[in-house]
Amino acid sequence: MDSDKVKATLQQAIVAVLGKPLPTGDGVWLTMNGRRDWDSLKQVEILLMLEEEFGIRYTEEEFAQLDTAADIVALTVCKCNEDPAAPSADDGLFSYY
Repeated sequence: MDSDKVKATLQQAIVAVLGKPLPTGDGVWLTMNGRRDWDSLKQVEILLMLEEEFGIRYTEEEFAQLDTAADIVALTVCKCNEDPAAPSADDGLFSYY
């Protein structure tokens, strides 16, 4: 799976759930964490939309450790590509950033 497809789908999901446009600029929206309008419930809604779109499942540990949109994109790409080397919750998710 191409990360651009995942980014585009994630952007659409975020806009649908938050109900407002994302900041403009290359990649600015990927670092959006700590936003008041992006709480844990809305993040679950966003992740459920991605699960449905891409036919994947996130574990509870992954749900809890995804802090930014960039993290969501990276994990989703790994899951879509069924990469056996994908990070797991036990090895410090996305410690390679």
